[in-house]
Amino acid sequence: MAHSDPSKKHRVFITGTAGFIGFHLAKLLLKEGHIVCGMDGMTDYYDVTLKQRRHQMLLQNPNFQAHELRLEEADAVTALITGFAPTSIVHLAGQAGVRYSLENPRAYLDSNCGHCHNPNGPADTSALDLSHANQSPESLGVCKPPIAAGRGSGGHLYGIVPGDPDASILIHRLTSTELRSRMPEVGRSLEHTEGVHLVRSWVASMSGECR
Repeated sequence: MAHSDPSKKHRVFITGTAGFIGFHLAKLLLKEGHIVCGMDGMTDYYDVTLKQRRHQMLLQNPNFQAHELRLEEADAVTALITGFAPTSIVHLAGQAGVRYSLENPRAYLDSNCGHCHNPNGPADTSALDLSHANQSPESLGVCKPPIAAGRGSGGHLYGIVPGDPDASILIHRLTSTELRSRMPEVGRSLEHTEGVHLVRSWVASMSGECR
């Protein structure tokens, strides 16, 4: 947009507008006269009041609209984007604090896999729910046979085998770089070594057995 006609107003959809970068980007675009639709999940990893204050500041400009949505709410996000009809989309939303996600396996799976694997996500046919709010071992994949994993199963029988990462489909998919097997499917061509180590340790710490 830096090389576009400065007299033309753009409609910009930004995720993460309550975060530091998203807020300042929206502020700049509004100052330049563009129309901005902001979306933020308002998660409590850090002060929600600060995030709300940022949105209130942006809302002082009539060209800004704010929406509280998480990326996992795929249908609602799609409807919002369709209704706003942006000329540009800037995706900045994500788990703040890399260290946190690398110390908390559920937060890692939520940020990297939960947007697809949840009851309303594009991978809902797997019957997996990797969102942070889910507390059901079975829908997390513990001793759960795949519904239609195909090559993605790697020949393994269960999503997660307690105490045995190498026998778990989840670990196979996180370590695979094949397009039809890897998870997440997009945004990577390499194994995320630190993330895999975290999830492997989590699975290895589980007790129980699959029957």
